[in-house]
Amino acid sequence: EIFLLRRTKDELSAQLDELLDEMSNRESTMIEIKDHAANVASGGLESEKRFDALKRDLAAKDCEISQRDDKIKKLQWERNNVVRENLELVRRVGALEEQVNHYIDELT
Repeated sequence: EIFLLRRTKDELSAQLDELLDEMSNRESTMIEIKDHAANVASGGLESEKRFDALKRDLAAKDCEISQRDDKIKKLQWERNNVVRENLELVRRVGALEEQVNHYIDELT
């Protein structure tokens, strides 16, 4: 019986050592997981900051594009007005030429 008890004690002691090693390994793994999670969270925060910066840049570019579009529309409007004015001047010059030709015909 003593032999069996010692054997059982040794087996239990070995099992306890194994369990303690396993617990130590698990604790190390948990620490690694927590460290990794902290790094991911930190990286996530950096990514979020970069994303926010990109959103701000995009909004600024959109504003610039909108302003350029407004300038283009204004220039197109001004160009159209100039074209209309030129067409009106061409029409008036044509009418004056007709009058001059008519007067010349009357004088000759």
